[in-house]
Order: sequence, then structure tokens, then C-alpha cells
Amino acid sequence: MKKILLISIMGLGLLGCGGGGSSDTSYNEKPANSGINSKNFDSFTTFNWKSIQFKTGFVEIIKNMRNSNILYTNYQKLEPDNIELYKRHILSKDGLYRPDPMNYQLGYRTYNINYVSKDGNVFSKTPYSLNQLKDLQIQEQGQWITLDNITVSDRTAVYWNILADQLPSSVWFDKGERGTQFKKFLALSKVTRFPSGAKCFKSEKTTYSMPFFVITEIGSSAYVNGQNVKTFDEFLKAAGTNKVSGTWGGVSWAYLKKYDQPEYYVADIVANIDGKLSVGYWEKDPNTTLQKTLKEYENLLQQPYVSQEDRISFNAAIEEVKYECTYFNDIAANTIEKLIDQSI
Repeated sequence: MKKILLISIMGLGLLGCGGGGSSDTSYNEKPANSGINSKNFDSFTTFNWKSIQFKTGFVEIIKNMRNSNILYTNYQKLEPDNIELYKRHILSKDGLYRPDPMNYQLGYRTYNINYVSKDGNVFSKTPYSLNQLKDLQIQEQGQWITLDNITVSDRTAVYWNILADQLPSSVWFDKGERGTQFKKFLALSKVTRFPSGAKCFKSEKTTYSMPFFVITEIGSSAYVNGQNVKTFDEFLKAAGTNKVSGTWGGVSWAYLKKYDQPEYYVADIVANIDGKLSVGYWEKDPNTTLQKTLKEYENLLQQPYVSQEDRISFNAAIEEVKYECTYFNDIAANTIEKLIDQSI
């Protein structure tokens, strides 16, 4: 059974799938608004639900708090292997966004907040960088939903609740204590309602102002045309004319021409960062919409020979896209965390 993880980039608090390449047509070049006009994003929490994929538990909890225009992120409960996912360098057209490695009292400085609309339904931010770059803006649009007296399972771990009902013996559930705890949480979420004042944000559209690459490793090697290369110059030489290359903010980058072909959605890239061969990736169209993600899952259902397990999984993923909350305010998050504590 498969679950294609098409989770929102912003929902994970990550840039995740980067964007770049020769075409800028899918980007918003000049986000128009600025100013923080709502307190809705002053404090919010995200939950990443898994089972067998996690080693230490069934959920990751990521808390965010604004101080002035800086968003701090506290990885309160995070898989050790995933910590580095949130500290990656980003190479955009204006240069290399170098993350701040320091963990402050409120957490890591992850974003500068550019704009929050008066109703809180439009949220724009820029990856925080030690070199104060600011041209790469990520704008998220959606809506805040009142959760008063709503059953927790209606907006939380939606995919997993459906799986627990329809495929309780699924391989996606851990067979040991962790899986038992997760199922206990899911059962509690079905009989618990959010209290008054609980709200969540449901993301519907995320757009990026310009192309960018996600750098996954600085100081690496790459395999090209049958050769294992260890420097950027070696990559250029081995690739020959079969490459696309450029320089952004003084940082040179390149990728093989084959990735410009339409069957590729994501490309492997290399860059020369601090004199070291560095590797990363970019996605041709990083912008996401709820409708686009729904369509991708609906297309999966139309494939020939879809097994019954996959059909249940894809339909559950569709329900997740429709109803899973992206961010929770403190009242809603505290309710969910109490159920987690009761489960373990």
C-alpha cells in the first residue's frame, strides 16, 4: 500500500521542495503587501503524524512564536533524523540564505514575517538568514476555522483515523507499543471535542516570489556521466555541454540538461558553496493549491490495477487534503497535546 506524501511545504514548516530553473512564469515577482495586521500567527503549532516512519513516537510537534517580525520555531518533539531538514541553506536568485544555527530561548529563528492580513487569512514570510536576504517571499493563503465543539478527529490526523477504521492491520501502523499508543490517541480524538476559543488555519494556496534551490548537503560528491566528482569544477567538466548553469548572489550552480525535459518535476542540482561541492534539488513548479493536490490524488485513483488497500489510502489522503488543519492556535494545540499525553 502506498501513501504519496503531498503535504504542504508550509504545513511542515519547511521550504521542502524547492523551485528554480530557467522559467520564472510560475512565481509572484513582487508581493504587494507588508505589515502585521493580525495576531493569528503570533503563536501556532503544527503536528506531523506518522507511525512506522518515526523511531521515537507517532507525532512530531513544532511550535512557532512571533517576536517583533521574527518567527521563532521550537522543535518541541522532533525525530532526531529530521532536525537537519529544518536547518537547510536555501539558494535563491538574490543569494544564499544561511540559517541561524543558534537555539534561542524561544527557539530557532526560522522566518521573517513580511505580512499578515487583517483577517489573518494571508501570511507572507521570508526564510531567516544570517546575511539578511529578503527577496524570497513565501505567501500562504487560506482561512482560519473556528473549532468550538468540533470533534478533534474531524481536523486532526484525518488520514490516520480513516486508516485505523478501514485498515486497522495496515503495515503503516507500528506493531509494537508505539502503534498501540497511536491507535489509542486516534480513538480519543474521536470522542473529544475542541473547547471554546480553539481555531486552526487551513492552507489553500502557497506561492513563492522567485526560484530557489534547497541545499541538502555542503561538502559532498556527485555522480555524473559515469564519474564520481568531488569539486564543482570537476562536475562542470564531466557534464560538458550537457548542463545548465548560472550564478545567484555570487554562488555558482548547475544541473544536467535532462532535467529540463517535461517528465522531470524535480531536478538534482550542484552548487559551489564556500569552495565546496554542494548538492540539492529544485522543483519546477513549487507553488501549491488545495485543488492541485486533490487532483493528483484523484488521478492516482484512476490508474489501472489500483489495489483495495491503495484505494482506501488514496481516498483517505483526499479527506486529509480537504479537512486536515495546517496550523493550530494554542487552545486547539493544547487540546491535542493532552490527548497525546493520555496515550503515552
